[in-house]
Amino acid sequence: MSDLQCPATILLMARESIASGGPVILEARHLSGVFVASAVAADPGGLAATARLAEEGAWRLTTMPDVSDGASLARAIEELADLHRGETVAVVATRDMIQDLLGEASVGEDPITIAVDGSGWFVSPGGRHARER
Repeated sequence: MSDLQCPATILLMARESIASGGPVILEARHLSGVFVASAVAADPGGLAATARLAEEGAWRLTTMPDVSDGASLARAIEELADLHRGETVAVVATRDMIQDLLGEASVGEDPITIAVDGSGWFVSPGGRHARER
C-alpha cells in the first residue's frame, strides 16, 4: 500500500457464519465497532446474532442504513474506511451481498479481511482482489 495514512481494516462476515456464535478470530481483536447491513438488521434472527456477537466482545453495534446489495455494501465500506483509518471494524452482511461485492463464487466461514487506503482495496489473502477506487 502506497498511502501515507494507515489503512482501515474491515472484517467482512456473512450473517450465516455468525448464526452459531461468530468466528473465533474476533475474540482476540480490538474492534472499533460492529456494523450490520440494514438487510441483515431487518431479519430478527440476523439482528439477534449480530447483537450477541457485539455484546460478547463489548463492541458498539451500528446499523448501516440502505445496505441491501453488493453495490450499497461497497459504498458503506468506503464510508467506514474514511471514518476508521488505522482502525479495525467488523461488517456483517448476507453471503449473497458479499458474493455480489467480491464476485466470488463461494464465501468461506472465516471473516474476509479488506484493507482500504487511498490506493484502493486489498482483500486477503495476498491482495489478490485489489480494487482501485
